[in-house]
Amino acid sequence: MKKEKFTAILSGTIALMLFYAASTKLFNYQQAQASMQKQIFSRSIADLLTWLIPSIEFIISMLLIYTRTRIVGLWASISLLAVFTGYLLLAMSRIFGYRPCSCGGIIQQLSYGEHLVFNLVFLFLSLIALYLKKKQTQEPRTLNLLPMKKLQELGPLLLAIETTITKVIRVQESSELKSEANASLI
Repeated sequence: MKKEKFTAILSGTIALMLFYAASTKLFNYQQAQASMQKQIFSRSIADLLTWLIPSIEFIISMLLIYTRTRIVGLWASISLLAVFTGYLLLAMSRIFGYRPCSCGGIIQQLSYGEHLVFNLVFLFLSLIALYLKKKQTQEPRTLNLLPMKKLQELGPLLLAIETTITKVIRVQESSELKSEANASLI
């Protein structure tokens, strides 16, 4: 019983954070859109992500609240936080050059290092909650196979996303090199 309450508290905490992040982006939509357009994405992708990311955050927060959908919500939060953390690490390594954070509210005030710690803490909380939730179930064998099957199904999609991102980065780098070459000719 204590594990169930602790899992519910962890899931609720993660849900609140995601709900806050989504609400902040939507209440300050124009600011979020302007910030997103400063990222590495094209304007059309940035505009799409400006409403898509908060929508996903809202959906995940709802999945985390309900016991029946909590495992799916935890997997989704782990995935989203892993993507955000990966992007943050790339930004910190200056692989894209300087790119401001597109987060809103209090999170926007954090440095990259503080933001990384924040993401890692919530990623860790999600992993703990998932571990505890899986221990509570009566069918650990079924649940242990389900994520692996889902990950295997996502393999081609993740590969396609990685390939697309790599192509976008190469095109962007190529156009930046051309712009620099043209500027040096002038």
